[in-house]
Amino acid sequence: MVAATALLWWFASGSAMSQPDAAGSGANPAHAVPAGPIGAAASEARAVDGRIEAVSPSVPPSLPSPREPRGRLGICVRSESGAVLPGCQVAAASERATTDAGGRVEFELPAERVFVAVTPPRGVELHETRGQMTVQRDQLTELTIVLAPRRTVSFCCRIVAAADARPLGEATLYPHFAESSTSDGQGLAMLEIDALARFVDVWLEGFALRRVRVEPGHETPATAMVVPMSAEAVLCLAVVDPAGAALGGGNATVFYAPRHIVWPLGSAAGGDHETGFGDVDPFGKVEIGRLPAGVPMQLEVWISDDYGRIDEQPLLLQPGRNERRVVMQPCGGIRGHVRDANGQPVAGVVVRSMAAEAEGTMRVTGGYQYPPGIVGDSEATAADGAFCIRQLAPGPYLVGTVGDEERVAVVQRVVVPTGRDVDLDLRLVPGLAIAGRVLGPEGKPAAGIPVYARVDGENAAWDRTDQEGRFRLYPLPAGECELVVVGDSGLGFVEPARALSGDQRVELHLRVVSRGLAGRVVPGGDAWVAARCRVSGATAMTSCDLDGSFAFAQLELGTWDLHAEDGLGHVAVGSVEIRDAQDPPPVTMVLTSRALILLSHPQADEFVVVRGVEVAAFETLAGGGAYEARVPPGNWTVVFRRGGVELQRRDVVVGAGERVRVEGGG
Repeated sequence: MVAATALLWWFASGSAMSQPDAAGSGANPAHAVPAGPIGAAASEARAVDGRIEAVSPSVPPSLPSPREPRGRLGICVRSESGAVLPGCQVAAASERATTDAGGRVEFELPAERVFVAVTPPRGVELHETRGQMTVQRDQLTELTIVLAPRRTVSFCCRIVAAADARPLGEATLYPHFAESSTSDGQGLAMLEIDALARFVDVWLEGFALRRVRVEPGHETPATAMVVPMSAEAVLCLAVVDPAGAALGGGNATVFYAPRHIVWPLGSAAGGDHETGFGDVDPFGKVEIGRLPAGVPMQLEVWISDDYGRIDEQPLLLQPGRNERRVVMQPCGGIRGHVRDANGQPVAGVVVRSMAAEAEGTMRVTGGYQYPPGIVGDSEATAADGAFCIRQLAPGPYLVGTVGDEERVAVVQRVVVPTGRDVDLDLRLVPGLAIAGRVLGPEGKPAAGIPVYARVDGENAAWDRTDQEGRFRLYPLPAGECELVVVGDSGLGFVEPARALSGDQRVELHLRVVSRGLAGRVVPGGDAWVAARCRVSGATAMTSCDLDGSFAFAQLELGTWDLHAEDGLGHVAVGSVEIRDAQDPPPVTMVLTSRALILLSHPQADEFVVVRGVEVAAFETLAGGGAYEARVPPGNWTVVFRRGGVELQRRDVVVGAGERVRVEGGG
């Protein structure tokens, strides 16, 4: 599937920062007034090798606690005039309550980040609000939520054909939070929509889907936004087997990024990836229409478990009908026996197969350390050690046994042929251990640190250090392992740590490699904060709590540029230096009405928008495409680069709500 997240935070594509805009997501349409201390919750994402990743499920769970940490959350609900709002339905984690005469509720909850939703009483024209809030341990956390009134605004647009600018009637417009509308014979559509609606989707037979960004300045027919519609691309797919016979049933799906269909071009594109979907008929045919032409897309096809699924096949279509033929390969299997070091059959063992993307044979892989039951597992081996795994798509696989407390399998790489089984014997050998101690920066034992052993880049075993900093990794195959620590301790190694299996006197010395960062966005509410390290390019992003507080659990040492944005068109930028001595002090980011800079350059592959030491935007460019930088108003410098070398810089002055185009290369 096409990657759905932008890896660099305030990308002009809007993929990352526009997540609160997702269609139908119930994005928070209100704002919250800061009412309590800054939360210290871990962020929802962390930077890993320049990518944004959710906290990995492979991180071991916390040590058992005799008592779950808890705290209290007090919520007061008010209107914008300051009046308290009794009778509001409030949900916090799994708890439910109704605000009293003073507009207040109080919950006792786990001391963690919890989901909060507030719904006004029936008949009261206020928006509901929802978001996250961090409950402090053994404390009362106070939160005031202000429900915004439901307001409508006028938005006019004129739908025309991109090819010849002729008006298009009968186009259906679907605003978020509002009823649909239809363009008239002159292509004019006049909408009265919720003030919080940010996008309008336009559908018309024979044309590709268009997503329109709602902007001020288009309130009347005389000032209507002209929206061009491009001719649709239609994917006409024929699904066959290797002999050319049609395969019926199943489905086909096309994915593409919303930034390719948004208007005006380069606007922040809200919502998840768009999809086109169709069922394959009994004759192996499927048609998917209303797709954009000239846009990179990904195709997925599934027929049945007897055939390998086609995933992430690139697709680029022309206007009109596009004939494509997809050949589905029959699945094969892996069969064989599991034997011990003496060649004797081993019963009761589960064999696991995992797709192997890289060449070579791994001796062990972390996936085999998890319990049986995932796709690609065999039934437990019979008395003669026999196993069989069916319905595997043709291609290379790594095959081993699910983690055993005493033995390990020498993992083998095999290629499953089309429609046939491959024979394989697996050998179990006694496992070896690596043991020792972990010491912190001051030379004292480091307790509660998860330590992993990796073989050929894959997790093979893990343990959590005890109060004396001791750990034991077992069982491991013979050979060298890389030792790594994970989690939110902020500790790590200057150089990779390595040890030989069987070495039980290992001493690991940790240093501070990352720190947490906390802060607050004012006025808070529906806001996201993104961070980018100037040196490594690592990125991270998190949503704010309802009181505007935010926290990143661990950011590597160095200078980080911060960019905050809410769903109401406000932004803030800043930077912070993270050192190894201690966590930096909390930062405050004050949101202001944003300005928009539309950038393009035919040769550049990246741009950066700077003002002195402030970095407001950083984005990669592709093929001269236009991108939107969302910045605070003022004087800025746009620097276009290619391969890290500066090509051109342009100075630009933008006011609040203003949209300025900066084209390089001239």
